[in-house]
Amino acid sequence: MDNSFFNKTTNYLFTVIRHTLLTSIILLIIFHISDDRTNIDNIKRVLHLGSSTSATIEDKQDYIYVKGDDELRKYFDSKDLNIFRNTELFAVTGKLKNNDTHTWDRINLHMEYYVDDIHIGSCYRRTINIIKPGELKLFKINCRFIEPLTLPDGFSYRIKFDSARKILN
Repeated sequence: MDNSFFNKTTNYLFTVIRHTLLTSIILLIIFHISDDRTNIDNIKRVLHLGSSTSATIEDKQDYIYVKGDDELRKYFDSKDLNIFRNTELFAVTGKLKNNDTHTWDRINLHMEYYVDDIHIGSCYRRTINIIKPGELKLFKINCRFIEPLTLPDGFSYRIKFDSARKILN
């Protein structure tokens, strides 16, 4: 093998590794020092080290995971609930309103049904994605375990919140 080719290849690889390490160190320092989104956006546009290596910064969206019906009811209203039924399907439709100042994601709902205030069962969970402050989103929860045309007297239902993610930035 030609020694000159080996030396050039080795030098090139060391240069690429050096640039990659330098880029990583610089990015670590920048993230450690600054949490300001404007600076990060400027760094994305400006930082370009070497002709073969460029730095990319991935935005990580921070969130808080919230569980429980009582806790989530502080932030949301379920409105305009309607029962839909035919010979094969029982469903509840409605609107969910975000009353919080933050955007929420992956809001998980389900329906519980009762006869004479005795819990009989639950229906499929519905996930609502991205709902901004003040926004209304439509939802529909299907219930295949209920015989739609023979609902007993004293039948009732409640929409319940399981969990959601509160977006922080």
